Amino acid sequence: MSRPLNSLAETHPELAAEADGWDPRLVSYSGPMNGDLARQWETDILRMLRSKNAIVGRNEIAGRFTGYTESWMKNSYPVKSLSDIIEAVRESDFEKK
Repeated sequence: MSRPLNSLAETHPELAAEADGWDPRLVSYSGPMNGDLARQWETDILRMLRSKNAIVGRNEIAGRFTGYTESWMKNSYPVKSLSDIIEAVRESDFEKK
């Protein structure tokens, strides 16, 4: 995620209110980091999600909001934290050493 952690609540409060457990104060995050490295992480995360058959980038439900291409359906790949996602990428062969 390359945007401020509270941007969903600010830009789409109706979606944030419906998000199961969404609280930007409780989101785990990493950074700041080099932009190229952040882009590689985002790419690797999306590749990993797709390899696990997560439903990524759906716009039929909430429309095309900023970042919709980096979102996935919770029930298609449930996680509790960013750390869970990072660990899944590290366990996959997508991370570049």
